[in-house]
Amino acid sequence: MKNRYPIPGREELNSLSRHIPDIETDSLNTLFDMVYTMENLSLHLEAFFHDYGLSPSRFTLLSTLSDSGGSMLPHEIATSMGLRKPTVTGLLMRLRREGYITSVPMKEDGRKKVVSLSEKGRETVNRILPEYYAYLGRVIGVQDKKTLRAMRIVLSGINARL
Repeated sequence: MKNRYPIPGREELNSLSRHIPDIETDSLNTLFDMVYTMENLSLHLEAFFHDYGLSPSRFTLLSTLSDSGGSMLPHEIATSMGLRKPTVTGLLMRLRREGYITSVPMKEDGRKKVVSLSEKGRETVNRILPEYYAYLGRVIGVQDKKTLRAMRIVLSGINARL
Protein backbone atom coordinates (compact mmCIF):
# COMPACT_ATOMS: atom_id res chain seq x y z
CA MET A 1 0.00 0.00 0.00
CA LYS A 2 1.28 3.47 -0.91
CA ASN A 3 1.13 5.89 2.03
CA ARG A 4 -0.21 9.41 1.62
CA TYR A 5 2.35 10.65 4.13
CA PRO A 6 6.14 10.48 3.78
CA ILE A 7 7.07 7.51 5.94
CA PRO A 8 10.71 6.47 5.79
CA GLY A 9 11.65 2.84 6.15
CA ARG A 10 13.32 1.62 9.33
CA GLU A 11 16.76 1.53 7.68
CA GLU A 12 16.41 5.08 6.40
CA LEU A 13 15.25 6.31 9.79
CA ASN A 14 18.13 4.56 11.56
CA SER A 15 20.54 6.14 9.10
CA LEU A 16 19.05 9.60 9.70
CA SER A 17 19.34 9.15 13.45
CA ARG A 18 23.11 8.96 13.13
CA HIS A 19 23.12 12.48 11.65
CA ILE A 20 20.22 14.02 13.55
CA PRO A 21 20.67 13.33 17.27
CA ASP A 22 17.12 14.32 18.33
CA ILE A 23 15.48 11.47 16.39
CA GLU A 24 14.10 8.80 18.71
CA THR A 25 13.73 5.95 16.23
CA ASP A 26 11.62 3.57 18.34
CA SER A 27 8.96 6.22 18.95
CA LEU A 28 8.97 7.36 15.32
CA ASN A 29 8.81 3.80 13.98
CA THR A 30 5.84 3.15 16.26
CA LEU A 31 4.14 6.34 15.08
CA PHE A 32 4.77 5.39 11.46
CA ASP A 33 3.30 1.93 12.15
CA MET A 34 0.22 3.64 13.56
CA VAL A 35 -0.12 5.88 10.48
CA TYR A 36 0.24 2.87 8.19
CA THR A 37 -2.35 0.95 10.22
CA MET A 38 -4.83 3.84 10.10
CA GLU A 39 -4.41 4.18 6.35
CA ASN A 40 -4.88 0.44 5.93
CA LEU A 41 -8.00 0.54 8.14
CA SER A 42 -9.30 3.49 6.14
CA LEU A 43 -8.96 1.52 2.89
CA HIS A 44 -10.75 -1.47 4.40
CA LEU A 45 -13.55 0.72 5.75
CA GLU A 46 -13.97 2.25 2.29
CA ALA A 47 -14.44 -1.29 0.92
CA PHE A 48 -16.77 -2.27 3.80
CA PHE A 49 -19.10 0.69 3.21
CA HIS A 50 -18.79 0.40 -0.58
CA ASP A 51 -20.56 -2.95 -0.30
CA TYR A 52 -23.56 -0.97 1.05
CA GLY A 53 -23.31 1.76 -1.59
CA LEU A 54 -21.94 4.28 0.93
CA SER A 55 -18.69 5.90 1.95
CA PRO A 56 -17.47 6.08 5.55
CA SER A 57 -18.29 9.81 5.59
CA ARG A 58 -21.82 9.34 4.32
CA PHE A 59 -22.45 6.54 6.81
CA THR A 60 -21.03 8.65 9.65
CA LEU A 61 -23.42 11.43 8.71
CA LEU A 62 -26.38 9.01 8.73
CA SER A 63 -25.24 7.60 12.06
CA THR A 64 -24.85 11.13 13.47
CA LEU A 65 -28.42 11.92 12.48
CA SER A 66 -29.61 8.66 14.01
CA ASP A 67 -27.79 9.37 17.29
CA SER A 68 -29.37 12.83 17.47
CA GLY A 69 -32.90 11.47 17.24
CA GLY A 70 -33.10 11.69 13.46
CA SER A 71 -33.03 15.45 12.73
CA MET A 72 -30.41 18.20 12.80
CA LEU A 73 -29.46 21.46 11.14
CA PRO A 74 -26.57 21.27 8.65
CA HIS A 75 -24.26 23.40 10.83
CA GLU A 76 -24.96 21.07 13.78
CA ILE A 77 -23.99 18.09 11.64
CA ALA A 78 -20.78 19.83 10.57
CA THR A 79 -19.88 20.63 14.19
CA SER A 80 -20.71 17.14 15.40
CA MET A 81 -18.65 15.48 12.66
CA GLY A 82 -15.76 17.96 12.86
CA LEU A 83 -16.15 18.85 9.19
CA ARG A 84 -16.45 22.12 7.29
CA LYS A 85 -19.95 23.11 6.26
CA PRO A 86 -19.21 22.90 2.48
CA THR A 87 -18.06 19.30 2.95
CA VAL A 88 -21.25 18.46 4.81
CA THR A 89 -23.32 20.22 2.14
CA GLY A 90 -21.84 17.91 -0.50
CA LEU A 91 -22.55 14.82 1.61
CA LEU A 92 -26.12 15.99 2.25
CA MET A 93 -26.79 16.62 -1.43
CA ARG A 94 -25.74 13.10 -2.36
CA LEU A 95 -27.61 11.45 0.54
CA ARG A 96 -30.77 13.41 -0.36
CA ARG A 97 -30.45 12.37 -4.01
CA GLU A 98 -30.08 8.73 -2.94
CA GLY A 99 -33.13 8.92 -0.67
CA TYR A 100 -31.37 8.46 2.70
CA ILE A 101 -32.39 11.87 4.07
CA THR A 102 -34.99 14.58 3.62
CA SER A 103 -34.81 18.28 4.35
CA VAL A 104 -37.60 20.71 5.09
CA PRO A 105 -37.56 24.43 5.92
CA MET A 106 -37.70 25.28 9.62
CA LYS A 107 -41.03 26.67 10.76
CA GLU A 108 -39.34 29.52 12.66
CA ASP A 109 -36.93 30.47 9.89
CA GLY A 110 -37.72 29.20 6.40
CA ARG A 111 -34.17 29.97 5.23
CA LYS A 112 -32.80 27.14 7.38
CA LYS A 113 -33.51 23.52 6.58
CA VAL A 114 -33.87 20.68 9.05
CA VAL A 115 -32.23 17.50 7.80
CA SER A 116 -33.89 14.23 8.78
CA LEU A 117 -33.31 10.55 8.18
CA SER A 118 -35.76 9.03 5.74
CA GLU A 119 -37.13 5.57 6.39
CA LYS A 120 -34.48 4.24 4.00
CA GLY A 121 -31.76 6.06 5.97
CA ARG A 122 -33.01 4.74 9.30
CA GLU A 123 -33.24 1.17 8.00
CA THR A 124 -29.75 1.45 6.50
CA VAL A 125 -28.17 2.63 9.76
CA ASN A 126 -29.99 -0.07 11.75
CA ARG A 127 -28.88 -2.75 9.28
CA ILE A 128 -25.23 -1.68 9.00
CA LEU A 129 -24.36 -0.76 12.61
CA PRO A 130 -24.31 -4.31 14.04
CA GLU A 131 -22.19 -5.56 11.13
CA TYR A 132 -19.90 -2.52 11.40
CA TYR A 133 -19.26 -3.06 15.11
CA ALA A 134 -18.72 -6.78 14.56
CA TYR A 135 -16.23 -5.95 11.78
CA LEU A 136 -14.33 -3.50 14.00
CA GLY A 137 -14.28 -6.10 16.76
CA ARG A 138 -12.64 -8.59 14.39
CA VAL A 139 -10.11 -5.95 13.35
CA ILE A 140 -8.96 -5.14 16.89
CA GLY A 141 -9.16 -8.77 17.95
CA VAL A 142 -9.33 -9.93 21.51
CA GLN A 143 -6.93 -7.87 23.60
CA ASP A 144 -6.52 -7.93 27.36
CA LYS A 145 -7.74 -4.88 29.28
CA LYS A 146 -4.19 -3.85 30.22
CA THR A 147 -3.11 -3.70 26.57
CA LEU A 148 -6.21 -1.75 25.55
CA ARG A 149 -5.74 0.70 28.42
CA ALA A 150 -2.09 1.24 27.44
CA MET A 151 -3.12 1.83 23.81
CA ARG A 152 -5.71 4.42 24.88
CA ILE A 153 -3.17 6.21 27.07
CA VAL A 154 -0.63 6.40 24.24
CA LEU A 155 -3.24 7.60 21.74
CA SER A 156 -4.59 10.15 24.20
CA GLY A 157 -1.08 11.52 24.74
CA ILE A 158 -0.48 11.83 21.01
CA ASN A 159 -3.83 13.59 20.51
CA ALA A 160 -3.04 16.00 23.34
CA ARG A 161 0.19 17.00 21.58
CA LEU A 162 -1.44 17.63 18.22
